[in-house]
Amino acid sequence: MNAKDEIKDQQAKAEAAAEELAARKLSARKHRLTDHLPDIGTHLPKTRSAQKSPKRAGPLGKKAAAKSLARFGFEGGDVIRFWPDIAGERLARVTKPERIKRTPQGDVLVIKVSAAAAMEVQHKVAELLERANRIAGSGKLARIEIIQGPVR
Repeated sequence: MNAKDEIKDQQAKAEAAAEELAARKLSARKHRLTDHLPDIGTHLPKTRSAQKSPKRAGPLGKKAAAKSLARFGFEGGDVIRFWPDIAGERLARVTKPERIKRTPQGDVLVIKVSAAAAMEVQHKVAELLERANRIAGSGKLARIEIIQGPVR
């Protein structure tokens, strides 16, 4: 047997081994969920389309969200919803309204700011306060408090 024939023979063996491996992988993929399970019958749906679709949260979700927002002082949620309009797209990416604190002097909007943008936000506090008061209601917010931290 010459060298060319040996190479062809090795290539044929390698192709056969690759085909066998691919067939085993396909078979394992088809049966990976059911091979290790005991036979429990066919009464359980096997595909996602056979299952019922999840129900919508609807009013329950709205109630839960309203309670959560109210806990942090955002009754209507307008400041959170319109934060990109209040702060501007660029600042909205590096800031986040955390809560509204109730004080005798007036409400305080607490915003979390990334460290890199803290100085810029500090310079724009008056403008942000004016815009937030337009959304929240005239004169509702007395001042803005800045907390530095990671914004997600």
